[in-house]
Amino acid sequence: ELQRGQARYVSSREQVLREVRDAHAQLQYAQRATAAWRENIRPDLERQMESFQAEFRRVHQEISKVIVGYSDIIDDILMTILGKGHVLLEGVPGLGKTKLVQTLSDALHLRSSRIQFTPDLMPADIVGTNVVQENEAGDKFLDFQPGPIFANVILADEINRATPKTQSALLEAMQEKTVTVGRKRY
Repeated sequence: ELQRGQARYVSSREQVLREVRDAHAQLQYAQRATAAWRENIRPDLERQMESFQAEFRRVHQEISKVIVGYSDIIDDILMTILGKGHVLLEGVPGLGKTKLVQTLSDALHLRSSRIQFTPDLMPADIVGTNVVQENEAGDKFLDFQPGPIFANVILADEINRATPKTQSALLEAMQEKTVTVGRKRY
């Protein structure tokens, strides 16, 4: 009985020692990996972050030269663009919403467009349409003429005035990042 107890004790002691050695080896590996990260990856990551922050501040300052007093809104819009989101700007006329969008697209070197929604606006007016063209040989073909929705930054004014079908075309472009004209998707 005593020998069996000693055998179990020796066996469990050896198992504990193996587990301690394994844990020690894992700790050493983690320490080496952390040291390598600090030496190689972290400085590069920090340079990228510093570069991004400097560029963000530069763009913010460029916009702030034209749009004064909207620092928080400018930050929010820039962060939304970085997150590939959409912004809803509300306010009474004359607060500079259109100028803000134009200045933003100029500072980022993006193409912008403005769509004034009215009850008679059709989906083709915003997404574009196929137009019959004729080449030098007299052959006719359909040529797609993109609408204002193909800009990088779009100011859609008074969306609630448009018909549901036109609103749906805008929402498809916003959500799915595609435009359907006829049977073709762009």
